[in-house]
Amino acid sequence: MGEKNALWSKAAASCALLCLLATWTPLVDALAEDVLAQSRFGAVDQEWVSQGRVESKIGLEVDPKFGFLKLRDEGDFTWYFASPTSFFSGDRAAAYNGKLSFYLQHMQWQLGFKEGQFDVQLHCRPKGLSMGLKGVVRDGQGAAQHDVILNERQPWEFLNPQLRKIGGDKRTSPTAEEFIKCLSKLQSVWIRGGYYEGPERTALKWARIIQGNVDEAATSTASGTMRMVSTPYGQSSCVADKEVVMTFDRPGTCDSSKPNAEEMAESNGLSYFCNQPVGDYGTSSSTWPTGPWILAPFNHTMALKGIPPICSTALLKVEIHGRNKRHLLYPEDYIDVYSENNEKLGRLFEDPKRYLTMQEGGAFSDTIPISAEQMAGMTADGQVELRFAVSRGPREVHFQRMHLQWFPSACFVRSVGTPFFVDHTRGLERDTPLQTVVSVPVPSSHDANIGGDAVVMVTAEGDMSKDAHVSLFDDAGTHLGNLFEGYVQNSDSRTVLAVAPLAVSATTLQLRTGDGASSSDNAYQNYIIRVVEGHGKGQERRIASYTGATRTITLDNAWYEGQIPTPQSTIHIVRVEYYDLDSPASASAKVYHPIARRTEWLRIPRARVASQVSSGKFNIHMRVVDLGNTLKRARFSPVRLAFPLRRCHSDTVTQGDVIGRSLYRPSRQYVEFPMQAPAPSGDATVTAEIFFQDHSEYTADATLTNVDQNGNVAESGLEHQQQLYPHGFSTIRVLAEQDGESLGFFLLDDLAQYRPSSPYVTYIRIPMHRLSIFVKDGFLKLTLVIPPGMGAIRIKSLQVQYPVAN
Repeated sequence: MGEKNALWSKAAASCALLCLLATWTPLVDALAEDVLAQSRFGAVDQEWVSQGRVESKIGLEVDPKFGFLKLRDEGDFTWYFASPTSFFSGDRAAAYNGKLSFYLQHMQWQLGFKEGQFDVQLHCRPKGLSMGLKGVVRDGQGAAQHDVILNERQPWEFLNPQLRKIGGDKRTSPTAEEFIKCLSKLQSVWIRGGYYEGPERTALKWARIIQGNVDEAATSTASGTMRMVSTPYGQSSCVADKEVVMTFDRPGTCDSSKPNAEEMAESNGLSYFCNQPVGDYGTSSSTWPTGPWILAPFNHTMALKGIPPICSTALLKVEIHGRNKRHLLYPEDYIDVYSENNEKLGRLFEDPKRYLTMQEGGAFSDTIPISAEQMAGMTADGQVELRFAVSRGPREVHFQRMHLQWFPSACFVRSVGTPFFVDHTRGLERDTPLQTVVSVPVPSSHDANIGGDAVVMVTAEGDMSKDAHVSLFDDAGTHLGNLFEGYVQNSDSRTVLAVAPLAVSATTLQLRTGDGASSSDNAYQNYIIRVVEGHGKGQERRIASYTGATRTITLDNAWYEGQIPTPQSTIHIVRVEYYDLDSPASASAKVYHPIARRTEWLRIPRARVASQVSSGKFNIHMRVVDLGNTLKRARFSPVRLAFPLRRCHSDTVTQGDVIGRSLYRPSRQYVEFPMQAPAPSGDATVTAEIFFQDHSEYTADATLTNVDQNGNVAESGLEHQQQLYPHGFSTIRVLAEQDGESLGFFLLDDLAQYRPSSPYVTYIRIPMHRLSIFVKDGFLKLTLVIPPGMGAIRIKSLQVQYPVAN
């Protein structure tokens, strides 16, 4: 393209440019569905500007004929094409492990190429996280597409290492946590335009950010199989620009202070968690944090309860202590994190060197990203279960706190329920295996406005054992996956004994010597005994007591008359989840309800759902298709379908009379969202950040939630009190417009495990048919009913997202 040390003549430059354009082929958008952000320069500059010191007679100019944004400088200047903040909005962390791609052309240049400068810069908040990358563009490339990988494994450097001092030393390169944080708070992308020591003309044709697989660092499950990767679907307007954080730093409270909380959890197919080993509590040496120390190796599951549906990339930050730092001194002392489906989410504390410079006596922290698809599945039931695994011991670990941070997003979530069980049926000629179809209504647009992979979550109740599972198919017969394999994740079986009895009476059963029966008294108490073959088949009873010396079982109720099992029958002793329901008639009376209920979910590729929803519904076929599958009877309810949305209206209230000040109790506060509200094509999600002093979850006999502003217990028997505050004084009722109809309540969940000095994150959902009426005038208005009480209440922010047709 001519010698660099001689300025081109106008004729030569014109010829070179025409020759280049004649051989240039427009970029085929093979990855169009993966684009998170994009600027093409046709007739407008897309609000891009130049940054850095530069002298230019014309400045930035747009070439509409060839679609270039270009600038000609007048000498030795290092300057950049800089994007506006609006270039990339919403779920910016989804770009982690993705790439920045741009097409750059050097039209004219003079003198030598300048090495050692940052070719790309990412400017973030705070500015100490801003970083750059060198060596992207090489001398003599002329016109080329450049791809920059967006993760810390590339040689990115902080623009100002002085601001990233740790232990007195300057660090030049970012960690994974810092890189993700920079992307999450990305303000501008700078692409270098000034490369030569003399005058030059440089043009930028386009720039785009491509979504990566956020889960790339966790490429295998515990069994070693490859994970399903994220399937991005273009830039989404359904994710807010304001981040929210929930901080888990206390154990929470147990059933003794919240009657029937365990029963409520299990009735929804959820595991019950309380008094979790997180935070400072209990007694311990003053040298170390209070609270339990967990001895490694361990596999410990903890849950974040009361989590709203999340369909955007989230960051999980974990802060831990280790006695004498021993658990962090070696590369093998990492912590693996798994989802409730046993999928590996990532690895914490893998690089021990960076933790040795942290403050002595302080907590060590590390962060992993969790993809939008994973979050959609993990939060569909309102409870995020995480398993932390340490394989090497002996080590002691104390979990100080965890932070879950994300940008609120609009998810499509629909639940379908049924009271009916489905049975395997026997016929004269052949048996009919268990099968049923669940139809979930979805948005009626051609693609259902899907912004990513979908998650189907099923709660099953019935005849579950280690060999029982159900296969899921769509209308086209495509196998979507299996649920309930092994019934309980990471356990061998729920059936602890499968034998023929030695002797049986109406209310007792004796087991044989040598069949592996326990010799401990009450080893099987409250287990279920089930007759699976022979006389009495189909019956099951609860084991009231067990005598180990004689291996004798006493039943809670007698077998049916004429159906007493015989020594030729086959019985199973099954460990089941059960709960005792407190009886108000007598403190000692207990009613036992065996629970064979489990909730699991699997991911469905976006393309598969989008291809099946043209009728406005997605049909899920559940079948038993495997020989030897023991699932004969079950009820599948509820069945939830969730997926991120792509086209949305999003608005935020962060200032005004209601925001940031202590609100009078009781009072009514009126809020109007600032932007014009278009007609919805789906339900709305309203997310709030609320400081609520002395918050306590409401229960039927709780008094803490019914204390008025004078410190007195309110007269809950008054009819108007019951109607206005049916959940006590620890919730905020939301009304439509000004004192209109009730839309729901904020703060209904158990939030006892979260830091009270930080805002609680809570949400309500507004059905589309009601929202359509409220926004007819073009604006969304709400009334917040602030309850009586003593503690301060402050609203930090309110955000709304809902899908739109275009």
